Amino acid sequence: MRRKLKRKVDASALRNIEISDAPLDSLPFRAGEFDAVVCSLVLCSVPDQPAALAEIARVLKPGGRLVFLEHVAADGRPERLKWQRRIEPVWKHLMGNCHLTRRTEAAIAAGDSRSSRSRERASARRCRSCGRASGLARKP
Repeated sequence: MRRKLKRKVDASALRNIEISDAPLDSLPFRAGEFDAVVCSLVLCSVPDQPAALAEIARVLKPGGRLVFLEHVAADGRPERLKWQRRIEPVWKHLMGNCHLTRRTEAAIAAGDSRSSRSRERASARRCRSCGRASGLARKP
């Protein structure tokens, strides 16, 4: 995914985009350095999600945005949540520590963000047991 993103960024007219491989729990950037942070299927797999979210909040400027697309627990769908819990031990091993039952939206809302808009959708085409959430959180 990173190579594909890099090709798209390189082909675009935008020059103020930085793609980083830095660990999310200890970002090597100054506080308040970024207007936006984009996380796509990252927060479901980091070992310490609260530390990762704290680092994101630290590097965002006031009014900065966290844009996310993540696997989440299918709390509104009990049958799907039951399947998520059943397959998660194997899923984590095969999919780089991805936790299907994390409550990432709640963690973002509980952190250093004033507003959070998100929507949950399940992708039946890709994975019937995966819940997904996408949204935007803004740092005060």
